Amino acid sequence: MPAAIPFQLRLSPDMPQMLDLPWDVPLESWRQSTPRYVEVQAGVSRHTVVFISYEESVFALKKLPLPAAEKEYRNLKWLESHNLPAVRPAGLALPLAGAGTDEAILISRYLEFSLPFRNLFRQAEAVLSQDALLDSLVSLLVQLHLQKFYWGDCSLSNVLFRRDAGRLQSHLVDAETAEAHDTISEAMRRHELEIASENLAGELLDLQAQGTADRGIRPELFVGDLQDRYERLWAELDEAVYIQPGGGFRIESRIRRLNDMGFSIGEVILRPTEQGDRLQFKLAVTDRQYHRNLLFSLVGLTAGDEQARTLLNDLAQYRAMLAARLNRSLPQSVAAYRWLDECFQPVRKILAQGAGTDFDAIEGYCEVLVHKWFLSEKAGQDVGLIAAADSYIANVVRKRRGPAGRMDPGPGGR
Repeated sequence: MPAAIPFQLRLSPDMPQMLDLPWDVPLESWRQSTPRYVEVQAGVSRHTVVFISYEESVFALKKLPLPAAEKEYRNLKWLESHNLPAVRPAGLALPLAGAGTDEAILISRYLEFSLPFRNLFRQAEAVLSQDALLDSLVSLLVQLHLQKFYWGDCSLSNVLFRRDAGRLQSHLVDAETAEAHDTISEAMRRHELEIASENLAGELLDLQAQGTADRGIRPELFVGDLQDRYERLWAELDEAVYIQPGGGFRIESRIRRLNDMGFSIGEVILRPTEQGDRLQFKLAVTDRQYHRNLLFSLVGLTAGDEQARTLLNDLAQYRAMLAARLNRSLPQSVAAYRWLDECFQPVRKILAQGAGTDFDAIEGYCEVLVHKWFLSEKAGQDVGLIAAADSYIANVVRKRRGPAGRMDPGPGGR
């Protein structure tokens, strides 16, 4: 490494070595100092953040005081190891002794197809409801708390959003204040909710003052609504239930209900009670990976929670259609292979040709399914997947293009 570089680089093994970056120049000047600098949709940060690209990969570099950078890097590594929705760490640039600086640079992977919250409100075609926003944030908080992770700084500015089959999915971005614990108390969870409610309401009031947040968002209702939704979901996941020794069906029913919500089950905990004819059971919920894991195991696609559920439903319908056509049942793995080859890949090709290879193909496929349903309702018959995809490109995607022919980042078109 050239002596002029005042950092020691600690990078993930699959990372580019980044030796061609201007490390001897302040991060604030990288816009003019490297051709690898790129503009992306990013939120407002209290720290200097720049984005650089290597081929198809984009990385965020954030300047922080050394202790804060090391702590956030550890937290992001912990979140990654527990499959929690957060940006993924990629490395650290640590200042060398005598370099004249006590600031480090945290490197993370840019979250593809994501939007900061301010951009959600700027989308002319976006239908953004308070329900969608709250459900997304509540799901994130609950997932963190189930893993005994205390964030301490939940705010819209510290979250990136992805459209997920018509819903929103929240990803934690800033983990400077966070801590992983052996247990998380009710008092800690309450304090987390108080911080979140205060931050969110304040940010939305700012947007309203700017005339931006006017689509059904009511900041004054955020405090109670956020807490109510959180408590309902937490109770559903954390509840202990009593059953008779022969009541195993109730365990299976609850597992299926939580799987339907997207949560994976780590283990079933059974405890005897003082009443000898009753058992207490509780499910150890891990994360919202159930549908994503199943989809990936079947066809190798990585999707969001609702996207995976939508694609699995489409796969199930396709499997039933095949069974009726062949007059015999097919293993799920066989139907999945044919669905990928005969349904998903042809639509992905149409989307790539009509909207560009950087279009979110999985969200686009979900939108094509919705478009197909509307077209079929209007026609009184199934119009077919390929016809629906062509119509989607002609009547939805092209209307979102800006004056320069680039995509306006509407739902599914980021």
